[in-house]
Amino acid sequence: MAGRLTRLPAGAQLDTDLQHLDYVFYRGGLRLNLAYSVSDSGGSDHLPLVAEFGLD
Repeated sequence: MAGRLTRLPAGAQLDTDLQHLDYVFYRGGLRLNLAYSVSDSGGSDHLPLVAEFGLD
C-alpha cells in the first residue's frame, strides 16, 4: 500500500489488545490502513488511539 506507515511514531504501539474497546468511526471514500495507541500520554491512564487512512 502506497503511503502506509512502516515505522510507528515514537511512543506508539500497535493496538492489538482485544480486551478493551476502541472505536474509529468514519465514512466516505476512506480506507483504514493502521490504528495504534500512543503509550506516552503524559501520565494519564487514557491512551489516545490514532488512525491512518488512505483514499479509495
